[in-house]
Amino acid sequence: SQQLRPDADVKLFVTASAERRADRRYQELRDKGHTDFQPELKTTLTSKFYNDVASPIRSWVFSDDPIATSKSAQDVLDCYPNAASELITVSPPELGLKHVGHDGAFRKGRTAIWEQVWQFLNS
Repeated sequence: SQQLRPDADVKLFVTASAERRADRRYQELRDKGHTDFQPELKTTLTSKFYNDVASPIRSWVFSDDPIATSKSAQDVLDCYPNAASELITVSPPELGLKHVGHDGAFRKGRTAIWEQVWQFLNS
C-alpha cells in the first residue's frame, strides 16, 4: 500500500475484497517463487484489516453508476463488521445534474456532491 499523507486527520481509501487482495498478493509471492499458502492469505487479510476498522463509514453511490451499484457498495460495507455504516443512493437530478455515472463526481463543477461528503467528515 502507499501512504500519501500518514499524518492526515481524514483518510479516504478504496479496497478490494479479501479474496481479490489475496489473489493479488499470491500473484506477487508466486512471482518471487513462493507458491504454497494462497488459502491462508484470505483468512489473514480478512482478520488483519476489516475487523480492525471501527470508524463510521458512509458510502455514497449514484443511481446511474453501472459499476458502483447500491448492491456492490453494500457488499463492501458488509466487510466491516465493527464499523457503523450508512449507504446513501443519490440520483443526479437531486444534485441538479443530468448524469453522474461512475467517475462524474470527480469532474469540475460537482461541488454539490462534495458538500455532503465534507459535512459528514466534519461532523
